[in-house]
Amino acid sequence: MVLEMRNLGSGENGNTQFNQDESVEFSYDYNGVLHSAKLKVIQRGDATKKNTIITVHNVGLNAFSNFGPLLSSEYMEPVANNYCIYHIILPGQEDGAKPLGAQFVYPSMDHLADAVPKVLQQLNLKRAVFMGDGAGSNILIRFAIKNPTLVDGLILVNSTVSVVGNLSWLGEKIANFNTPVSDQLMHYRFSPNEMEARPHLFESHRQHLVNVMNLDNVSQFFAEFERRTQIPIYRPYDPNMLDTCTLRVQTLVMVGDDSPFVEDTIEVNSRLNPQKTHLLKMADAGGMLLEEELFKVSEAVVFFLQGLGQIPSVIMKRLQTTNRPSVVNVVQEQAKLSAVDAGSSTM
Repeated sequence: MVLEMRNLGSGENGNTQFNQDESVEFSYDYNGVLHSAKLKVIQRGDATKKNTIITVHNVGLNAFSNFGPLLSSEYMEPVANNYCIYHIILPGQEDGAKPLGAQFVYPSMDHLADAVPKVLQQLNLKRAVFMGDGAGSNILIRFAIKNPTLVDGLILVNSTVSVVGNLSWLGEKIANFNTPVSDQLMHYRFSPNEMEARPHLFESHRQHLVNVMNLDNVSQFFAEFERRTQIPIYRPYDPNMLDTCTLRVQTLVMVGDDSPFVEDTIEVNSRLNPQKTHLLKMADAGGMLLEEELFKVSEAVVFFLQGLGQIPSVIMKRLQTTNRPSVVNVVQEQAKLSAVDAGSSTM
């Protein structure tokens, strides 16, 4: 079974919604040696729209395989109607990518985070809402710490701020010594429960990883993600110090109960400002939350964006007429904020 990756650029009438792709080159110092790499940026929607979302994908995925099912969903129509969306594809992670080569030194998570402002500069954007999954969330947390004035809001899925423990890392390396890289990557994204409950989804993504993506390139990215450093944020006892110790932006944190990153995500939530953070933990969902729970994720995202004052409430009322259960109240509470209140509390 091969995963059908729906073209993010197809509109209702088959008209393309992409403008030309952008290539953003950046330099980085690794162990005293200067290197360079390129980010591929794909645009979906009209660049003249007032609001912008920028996505960063997870390991073993890219814009199409990570965000395609969600953004092609009918439930995300309020977002499609109000936002221009830009997808950042990290070096060598696009479908059918050419080999990066053995001499290529993959940029660290900090290097990639430092490259994000260059994307905004090249696209002539002042601010945006950012959405990341897994490694993409890790990159965007690092970016948001340094650049809060560039962030309207942050949507984090399967997020982590911790390093891979030495004993855990060594044990996994020994256990994975004879395990194919493709299987290691799939086990990173899928929990055992999820693999058993959704075998077709697992096999679809495995086939895409093996047959469509450049596995050597993905392995380089994965190795660098495993070498990630700790993100130095925490929730202080003194609430007056929150803005100096943790993220200063409105943040929606999402994870599935069966996600391999559920404990990491709860740890992330515990380090953020509770007044600006909204945790959505979904039952019976796993690491592929954005694909498994299209309606609940879409509703949470739309409520969050409405809370930022970027989506009119009339659209939300229409969304709520569907005969489906609503997401948790904490996300709905965020939607009640006025644009003025949200704007003043974000920064």
